Amino acid sequence: IAFIDESHVDICGRLKACPVIITLANFNCDVISGDDAKKVLLYVPLIDFTAAENKDKGRKEVRQKIMDTCWRVILKQIAELQKDPLLVSMFGEEEPYTMKPVLYFIAQDTKEANSLCRHYQGYRAKRPCRICDILFKNLRKSPFVGEFRTVDEEKRARETGDANVLKARSMAGGICPFAEYHEALGDTQGRGIYASCPPELLHQYEGGELKIAINAVLARLKPKQLRILDARMKKLSRTSLLRLSRISSSFKQFPNGFTNMSKMNCTDYPPLAFALVLLIGDSTDIF
Repeated sequence: IAFIDESHVDICGRLKACPVIITLANFNCDVISGDDAKKVLLYVPLIDFTAAENKDKGRKEVRQKIMDTCWRVILKQIAELQKDPLLVSMFGEEEPYTMKPVLYFIAQDTKEANSLCRHYQGYRAKRPCRICDILFKNLRKSPFVGEFRTVDEEKRARETGDANVLKARSMAGGICPFAEYHEALGDTQGRGIYASCPPELLHQYEGGELKIAINAVLARLKPKQLRILDARMKKLSRTSLLRLSRISSSFKQFPNGFTNMSKMNCTDYPPLAFALVLLIGDSTDIF
């Protein structure tokens, strides 16, 4: 979990402004650009406004400006790293990597991210998050033609639009300061992934965004890789399973195996628990 600077938390460590970046898991099951590229899923949950801030338009606008500014800082940094990559060392690996991040996959929702960060505001806190579905081909055009909505436009759309309208809008775009720093997309060679899902699905199930993300990953795993996941899953101790179940708010029970999971509906399994399985032990035999 990373913050832009210390001004985003109070003296008790409670989150006061966006962003919080949660690096959930690393995948290199598919090449982004160049050889041996690694895929990192990033989630940026947005905090809710207090009752006082909801009534005070000025304070609310200030908070919104902070959030949007933080996004621009992140995107600017990513764009700069495209020009001047970093040399980084990863835990458990001797050889360093050249870090040149590319925004490759965005599927953002609320509830699972809230459960991961909830301790910063107390375990009872609930913080909704804006959905930001980005169509990469639109961002790469000049001038930009993506349908990017402001917060007020998004609110009106949700209050007045029917299910079909919401679905169409969700497919078309989202609240987005991304267009200003389109360089952050890097050179994906036209292979950027766009995952879009209507809001009613994302909010109906816990961890909707993770189900979509993991589903996208599973679709790219080869049969051998899925068999390795099956074997690893069966070796987990009961203690490990219980630990995973406490972490994942959507955890109910693990499926018997992952071999056929790429054909399953994205709501049929606990996504966070599955993602954490990938982090257990040395994953070089999988990827």
